[in-house]
Amino acid sequence: MSSFTGMLLAFSEVKTVKFTVDKPGGNMTPTAWDFRNKLLAILSAAKHSGKPYVDVESGNLFAELGGDPKSNLRAPICTDIMTKMMRPGDLILQDNPDGDRATMLIRYILTTTLGQQLQTLV
Repeated sequence: MSSFTGMLLAFSEVKTVKFTVDKPGGNMTPTAWDFRNKLLAILSAAKHSGKPYVDVESGNLFAELGGDPKSNLRAPICTDIMTKMMRPGDLILQDNPDGDRATMLIRYILTTTLGQQLQTLV
């Protein structure tokens, strides 16, 4: 197993991140922190672009972090972080926890008032 250190810019703050490679030439294994940070970046970018909501699929989130979307190795951590990041009004649109293609799709509501949230659902 080998590791390396990289720099990550997150919300105007630079953090040092240590990545671990399972095998020589293998993919980096995303951690819970990686999933949370990437999800926060997705939510922030969507909100700043004026979107009322954003749909996030666990396989796509995993793939954006360099993981193999066909692998369920880190799926439980990914879906756990996704559900922990939910706030009132957010919706689970799809949840298939079993099988080869375990996946979760969550709609995160980005608007701040109840009236705006209701308009996005109609």
